[in-house]
Amino acid sequence: MKNWMTLFCLLISLQSVGQEANNELEFTVIKETLPQVLDANPISFVSYLKGGRVYESLLSTTSISPDSNQLRVELDLLADSIAEVLKNTKIIIQLSDTLFAYKYSPTYIHFNFGDGWVDTFDLRDSSTWSIEYEDLVEVFQTNHEYRGLSKPIDLEFIELIKMHINSISNEDIPIDINKLSSSNYSFTTVLPLNHDSLWHQSILLKGIRVFRPVFNSSEDRACYLFSYETRTDPWREFVFVEKKNGKWYFLESYGSKHVDKNETWFK
Repeated sequence: MKNWMTLFCLLISLQSVGQEANNELEFTVIKETLPQVLDANPISFVSYLKGGRVYESLLSTTSISPDSNQLRVELDLLADSIAEVLKNTKIIIQLSDTLFAYKYSPTYIHFNFGDGWVDTFDLRDSSTWSIEYEDLVEVFQTNHEYRGLSKPIDLEFIELIKMHINSISNEDIPIDINKLSSSNYSFTTVLPLNHDSLWHQSILLKGIRVFRPVFNSSEDRACYLFSYETRTDPWREFVFVEKKNGKWYFLESYGSKHVDKNETWFK
């Protein structure tokens, strides 16, 4: 009896250690890549700095304009003014102190003809997913610019999206956002008293949530979800990251609404 109790306690201890190690890996992925995700997003001033993703996109657009020289001057003035602001100011990120488990819900579409009926769009269904998979393959490999992707995306990330959709067992886990410090961002769970003013100045990004990552078998690629408020609507996207030389790097993101066209979450 004692041997069985000892074995049982050992198994519980090993499970606890394994879970702690997994949680630490998830936090490391977020800590190393979330600032990169923000840097590349148009909601962040950083993306407008010279060399930033939005700056480079605008620069490419101005190059085909008859007034390209003047537009380039104005773009550089904007980038320089932002750089001056960010010398002494960090962008405040209102972030929940939780890594949320992504819980996929099928979409129920109501039709009001006659007695009315309801159709279900469920990406967990193999036939529905096969259609979505082919669409994602085309976008990720051939038509990536149509969805605003900066480059083709490896198809392994489609499998990671499917892992999120199929996941049923993950739980939310707490995180210490004080450990997410970076050169450009200051993280907080509470909105400052002057948050409306900061929001309009784009010095505050609010309503941000991060969802737990899933990993490939070799744990050198991962995918997590990132949601935030924009000036018009809330938005959520799948974030693709990769580990190289011991560090995690952001590759690209893709709107979750492009995966589930009927998505109706607004949290």
